[in-house]
Amino acid sequence: LFTFALAAGWVKLKWVERTANLLTRHMTLLFLPLMASLPAASAELRHDGVALAASVVVSLLAVLFTTGGLTHLLLRHSARDAVIDPALDAAIDSAIDACSQRAHNSVIANFEEAGGE
Repeated sequence: LFTFALAAGWVKLKWVERTANLLTRHMTLLFLPLMASLPAASAELRHDGVALAASVVVSLLAVLFTTGGLTHLLLRHSARDAVIDPALDAAIDSAIDACSQRAHNSVIANFEEAGGE
């Protein structure tokens, strides 16, 4: 829906490009909860690992090709005119890096408290 809204011109690329770039740069932080819970699900992963891996690969390819195709159409029909203030971008990066480090330290501390190595 979002890609369609971009293609239709309801949402301008310059409105969301900065946030999208920010989220893409710090995508690892968004996956920390998943990575922290994987050790608890190791038995299920061993039992159904092949089916889960196949499902992940097929889903990933479907999302990549669909999003890539729609984005290609969108970019072909629009011009990039977003202006990003370098000083503001650097300040946001610094704040997110600090939050990321605190979140990482919290996950490690919780893991160690739970008896992790």
